[in-house]
Amino acid sequence: MSLNNEPVPMPEKRVTFKKGSNGTLYVYCTLRAYRNKRGRPTSDEVAIGKKDSATGLLVPNRRYFELFPGAIKKASNGGAGIPARVSSCGDTFLLMRLAEAIGLRSVLESNFPDRYSQMLAAAFYILCEGNVMMYIEDWFDETEVQFAEYMDDQQCSRLFASITYDERTVFFKEWAKLRSEQEYIAYDVTSISTSSKGIDIAEWGYNRDGENIPQINLVPCNA
Repeated sequence: MSLNNEPVPMPEKRVTFKKGSNGTLYVYCTLRAYRNKRGRPTSDEVAIGKKDSATGLLVPNRRYFELFPGAIKKASNGGAGIPARVSSCGDTFLLMRLAEAIGLRSVLESNFPDRYSQMLAAAFYILCEGNVMMYIEDWFDETEVQFAEYMDDQQCSRLFASITYDERTVFFKEWAKLRSEQEYIAYDVTSISTSSKGIDIAEWGYNRDGENIPQINLVPCNA
C-alpha cells in the first residue's frame, strides 16, 4: 500500500491553500509564524499534498507523514488505529534549566506566584517560534510543557494585560539586583564635536576642548 496516494482527513489547523496553474489546489502547512524585519506578520510554509476536489480530503505527499507521524499508523491500519503522539521536549527542558540556573524562575515565582509558569511558557514559545502568538495553541499540542497549563492566544493576551506597571518595575529591580551580583557593565563616555547642520543627534553640552559647537556623545559598553 502506498501511503502517499491514499486520501486522509484534512488537518484542521495551520493549513492554507494555493491554486496551481493547472487548477489543482495545493495544501500547505504553516511551520512557523513570525514578524519580519519590518514588523509584518509572515510565516514559513511547506506543501503537504493536494486537495481532492471530489471528497475534500487531502492527498498527502511524503512531507505530510513527516509532520504528522500519527497518520502512518492510521493509514497502515485502514484508519482504525490510534494515532501516535509525538511531542518535542528538548527545547522546554533546556530553557527551563537555563531559567533556573540564572535565577529567572525564582524571581518570577516570587513576584508572580500565580502566573510565573504561564509567563515562562509564553517566553519559551517566543524563543522557539517567534512573537506571533496566534499559533501558541499548536505549540502546546506539539510540545511537552509539564510546568504550565495549556494556553491559546486569547489567554496569552489576558496574561500580558494582567501584568501591571508596578509589577514590572518591582520585577526588573529584583532581577537587576540579582544579576548585578554576578555581572558588571563598564562604560566610558567620549564625545565628537561637529560643525555639521544636518546631524539631528548632535546637541549642545559640556565641551572639554572649549569649542562652541554641538557634539555627539558616545558610550561604548562592555558587559
